[in-house]
Amino acid sequence: MKLIKPAALSVLVLTLTGCDEYTDRLDRLAGLEESEGFSIPVPADGSRPVLMDAGLEKFGSSEGLVRISSRGPIEIWRAEEGDTLTLRQGIVLGTRAFTPDLFSVEAALPSQWMDATRPATAERIHRYVDGLEQVYIRAYSCVFSETSRDELPLGAETLQLNRTDEDCYNATQSFTNSYWMNGSGQMVLSRQWLGPELGYLLLKHYLP
Repeated sequence: MKLIKPAALSVLVLTLTGCDEYTDRLDRLAGLEESEGFSIPVPADGSRPVLMDAGLEKFGSSEGLVRISSRGPIEIWRAEEGDTLTLRQGIVLGTRAFTPDLFSVEAALPSQWMDATRPATAERIHRYVDGLEQVYIRAYSCVFSETSRDELPLGAETLQLNRTDEDCYNATQSFTNSYWMNGSGQMVLSRQWLGPELGYLLLKHYLP
């Protein structure tokens, strides 16, 4: 997956361009229908397909993902080149076609930590599969920050978002995941650690 490389949050915010970006992403994903016989799912109510934008900080581009499955709280998103992400409440639970793949994640969900008394703590477990199909496991202790308020520009508007940081560590590694939620508790932006090889994944959830 050729995935966004902002040097800071401000660069990520500049990519929040709205409807033109949605149309561009949808056009590119539509190429899958011609080249692979892939059909972009259309919601039963006739509304537009649900898209998301994703990028890895270590690369210089981003790409659109389309939601191809939604079973209860579990969502599966597919990129142009066939990579997939599995999310629950915006939290990455797994990847496919990445190297190495984050095969599965056990982590606290926003519904568990948004209103929890601080300091709020949780355990996080990452299971990876490398190119030789060897499985290895990393466990972390995590602490959730107090919620802070960020103002982020979206075109001519300014979004008022609630930010929570998840600081995780073990004996040899540490990282910080960041989540930006709107007033309804829906995740708008996130920066999530996939591992030392891939680094941080940046997600713009639900393009308008």
